[in-house]
Amino acid sequence: MENTKRVIKVSRRKLIIFVIIILILGFLFLRDNRYKYIDGPMMGTTTGGSMIPNNIYEKSMPEYYPSPIQYNDTSSAKDTREFMKVAYGAEIKTRDVKDVMGDIKNAIRDAAGRIDNINETTKYGYVNFVIPKNNFSNFKAEIEAITHEKLYTENTSATNLLGQKQSIEERKSTATNSLTVLKNKQKSLTAQHNQIVAELQKELNNTPQYDQQKIASLQASLNNENTSYAQNNQLFQSQINDLNAQLKSIGKEDVAFTDNIETVNGYISVNWVSLWEMAKILSPVHPTFIIIVLALVAWYYLSRKNYLPSIELV
Repeated sequence: MENTKRVIKVSRRKLIIFVIIILILGFLFLRDNRYKYIDGPMMGTTTGGSMIPNNIYEKSMPEYYPSPIQYNDTSSAKDTREFMKVAYGAEIKTRDVKDVMGDIKNAIRDAAGRIDNINETTKYGYVNFVIPKNNFSNFKAEIEAITHEKLYTENTSATNLLGQKQSIEERKSTATNSLTVLKNKQKSLTAQHNQIVAELQKELNNTPQYDQQKIASLQASLNNENTSYAQNNQLFQSQINDLNAQLKSIGKEDVAFTDNIETVNGYISVNWVSLWEMAKILSPVHPTFIIIVLALVAWYYLSRKNYLPSIELV
């Protein structure tokens, strides 16, 4: 007995309205996801210019490394030196947070780096670290190799700390010049003192012992000279000691500055994603459209085989 194919009558007007509604909903859905993606994996900025991820959990997010000291750059364009401080931030999406976090920690150790902060759960991971600048290129390549390029987002920035270096140099120059002036003044004071003492002592030695009044006067002048010299010399020495301490502090600051620009501060956040999110990221076409096409193909095939009723527009 031959099967009679069932026919479903559908209003053409209602079908058009239904299709339009589906298209509008699809457009709104895609736009919402596009903005959500921009607000998620892209990096935000702190007031100091440092990069932080926007979509990490607020309650578990450690404070990012301090920003470099900001200086007003009024230096001449003739000074073309560069003292670049590099900052690095990245986000990785994965189905296995624990495994990826292990790879990241190994990469930091391979780069002779230091982990300053780490937070890890089954669906989220965050690590804050410092590595030597000369190992940065290899480190970044190793991180990029952990996952597919579409699941990896990074932001690398660099700031020229020339103003900070110039400030150190200017303060060092000022302190050095002041120290030279003080030492010269102390030297002149000592020379003048020695000359006065020698003259008083010579006159004292040449004065007859019976002239006690003159001897007493010369001795008083000698004592006053020694007292005045001791006070003035101590004042100079105190100022010299202060400048030496200042130069020592500036020297330590200069060493710290060099250490700072020779390192890269960074963070990496790792976020777990569902299979659907993974498909949306990796697929060149949104999975929704693929599902719709497959559904239409299946409907057409089953209709041709008389397994499904045909649709007649009225």
